[in-house]
Amino acid sequence: MDAKTFETAVIKKIAWRILPLILISYCIAYIDRANIAVAALTMNKDLGFSAFTYGLGAGIFFLGYFIFEVPSNLILERVGARRWIARIMFTWGILSASCAFVTGSTSFIIVRFLLGVAEAGFSQALCSISPIGSRIDIEAAPWRCCTSLYPLRMHSQIWCRALFSTG
Repeated sequence: MDAKTFETAVIKKIAWRILPLILISYCIAYIDRANIAVAALTMNKDLGFSAFTYGLGAGIFFLGYFIFEVPSNLILERVGARRWIARIMFTWGILSASCAFVTGSTSFIIVRFLLGVAEAGFSQALCSISPIGSRIDIEAAPWRCCTSLYPLRMHSQIWCRALFSTG
């Protein structure tokens, strides 16, 4: 068995073990972000939120994510993907559960901001363990620049992989 065939076999085996977890994690992240719109149907009336308060709370998530994505990626490089994903998932779960204890606009905005901070670097951490993402470590700088475009994340990842991938 030559090196190229062996590499392909290893990547296939890794892909079948890791990619379902990555897919499930991305789906949960999407549901978590989209769930605020569903919760708004009754939450705004129950907690007395104005449209401005709801919009600020929904949008401040992305501000926390944007501000802390680069520091999160730097820590990811230091501690490793396995530990960092575990930290992200743990704090993300704790803060998602703490949304049940929101009593007013201040706590809503704080929890949403902290949720964005906790989830920062999530996509990059998952890409660092994926068999495809690990192949582009040589071009890491342009890849990380592209992944900081959070609203365009999925499209930017596809284009960055196409543009900067060597394999």
